[in-house]
Amino acid sequence: MLSGSDAQAVAAVRAAGEEFAVNAPEHRMSALQDLEAGRRLEVEETFGDMVRRARQRDVHVPLLEATYHLVAAIDRINSGSQPRSA
Repeated sequence: MLSGSDAQAVAAVRAAGEEFAVNAPEHRMSALQDLEAGRRLEVEETFGDMVRRARQRDVHVPLLEATYHLVAAIDRINSGSQPRSA
């Protein structure tokens, strides 16, 4: 179980973000590096896999599915490829 308030959670995340910004101001997550370099994103290996696993278990994940389709579209545009299905 989690404890604490939403305000405490927000404060903790902000503190972590500020520390990260100070210690690694030039850091770019690997997906952003791939996108900027024109490389394929690992959409199927991450989002696609999670969406398929949820479907197999009859778990509804509409936000994850929307994210999957948006990131897959960005990946297709970035790489110039055709659509894939989950």
